[in-house]
Amino acid sequence: MRSRRGQALFKARLNDTIRLDTLFVPFHYAASGCANLLTQRALDPQSHIPGFKLSMVAIERAEAPGEA
Repeated sequence: MRSRRGQALFKARLNDTIRLDTLFVPFHYAASGCANLLTQRALDPQSHIPGFKLSMVAIERAEAPGEA
């Protein structure tokens, strides 16, 4: 998964109860699975809170280890 800010690698799980244009990634993890690698740097002009919960991303299938 990548955005203008960075990229991260996650294991996907498809679910028919979530809209196709919606993606959820827990943001409590570090290293390559850190969702905040993808988020905007901009702060809300009033509250000065980072926009960690809203970012556009591109999703691509990654090769599994041993897959070529």
